[in-house]
Amino acid sequence: MLKELEFMLDKHEDIVKSELPHIVLRFNRKLKLNYENPIEKQLIKYQFEGWEKLKSKFPGLKMVPHYDAFSTQKINEWVRKAIATDETYKPGNFFNYFRIEFGDAKKLVEIKEEVDSWKNIVENSYLYVPAPLPFVDAANDPRAVN
Repeated sequence: MLKELEFMLDKHEDIVKSELPHIVLRFNRKLKLNYENPIEKQLIKYQFEGWEKLKSKFPGLKMVPHYDAFSTQKINEWVRKAIATDETYKPGNFFNYFRIEFGDAKKLVEIKEEVDSWKNIVENSYLYVPAPLPFVDAANDPRAVN
């Protein structure tokens, strides 16, 4: 991931400025997290201090809900509708996904390494690096449908 990040920072600075690289993480399914309360307070409830240590090492670091386009109520409403519509539907815990943002994208690799050491509380994490749009011109592609 470091190579991709360095490439984007070097060759496509405009894309990186418009869509910042960040870390997406999924907390352990056993944790009952929500988007209504600050994540820091919720992690204290689970007696997890790694986040505070990481924030002191990287001032300005912040963790925000990953799914922020819709309200918690709207997501819960869709889950209820899905359960009512399809009896085989097993909802995931959408509120265990968070995004770590930091102003210096080059430090994200180091931050992710620290996050990956939180095995007892984080199930998965990945570094999101924006990419340029593909060079496709449908007007000049014989396989494109008119």
